[in-house]
Amino acid sequence: MTKHKKKDKVKHKKKLKAIKFIRNIVIVVILLLIVINVSSKKKNTEISLILNNEEVTQHLSNQLFNVDEVIYMCLEDVLKYIDKTIYIENDNLIITTSSKKLASLEIGKNEITINGSKKSIIAGPIKMNEKIFLPISELESVYDINFNYFKSSNIAIIEDLSTKKTVATAKKRLNVKKEKSLFSKILTKVKKDDIVVYISEEGNWSKVMTKEGYIGYVKTKKLTNIVDEREELNVKENITNSEFIEKDITNKDISNFAKREELIRNIFTEAIENDKMQIRVICKGQDENFKRLEIEAKPVFNECGINSEFIKIQ
Repeated sequence: MTKHKKKDKVKHKKKLKAIKFIRNIVIVVILLLIVINVSSKKKNTEISLILNNEEVTQHLSNQLFNVDEVIYMCLEDVLKYIDKTIYIENDNLIITTSSKKLASLEIGKNEITINGSKKSIIAGPIKMNEKIFLPISELESVYDINFNYFKSSNIAIIEDLSTKKTVATAKKRLNVKKEKSLFSKILTKVKKDDIVVYISEEGNWSKVMTKEGYIGYVKTKKLTNIVDEREELNVKENITNSEFIEKDITNKDISNFAKREELIRNIFTEAIENDKMQIRVICKGQDENFKRLEIEAKPVFNECGINSEFIKIQ
């Protein structure tokens, strides 16, 4: 064998070793990516909560839980994220409000009263381990929210209907990544022409939420038709000195919810009968329940477009 042929043989062996080495590296990388993606899809028994396009699961005081397709949320978390004035009376009556709704529920009862009208619900509040849990999936009409729970992803989504919503369309089948990187693990996939909630643009990536509640990143250039599906709703009250009804409730007993609810109903009825669209409620002196009256009355008045103001005179 000539010297030249020996050199060619050595070079060929080196080349084969290099190819084998690179091939092994590629195989290892592929296996790692498979392991990462498989591990990310392991069954998680904890229900994740997406609130207005943000995952808040890790900040909840108690986990959400599912009982016969009803999703329960701890009252402490409702207070923190949904109704900052939610109130408990006599340890079993829950009074909760939104901009246009006043609702009351009793622990253990499958019924709810909304702006004076009583109706049945699938499940009511429950008490467990000294904590109260609300059937949040039953309270869409109270809080003016969309609530959805997806078994496939074990994700619950709460969407405030008064907030802005932007959507986009996938140009092609997309991998939704956990991070802004091609090597990041895949959370889920979306099909061509699927609609996603468009959250923000970050460099060449867009942060989106799929219909099942997965929040992750896709390449911005792979999205089209980015439009505002809903604008933010701003409710403003403007009370003037004309065409209003004034009520002095200084001597009224408003010490519990039943009495406040009756007073609210009477004032509302008087305003409607007299065709007044503005109400001024006055209280003289120190009455700790006057603020509760305001919190509970305003939603009832707002629903019918009645402006109101509550004045406390010392």
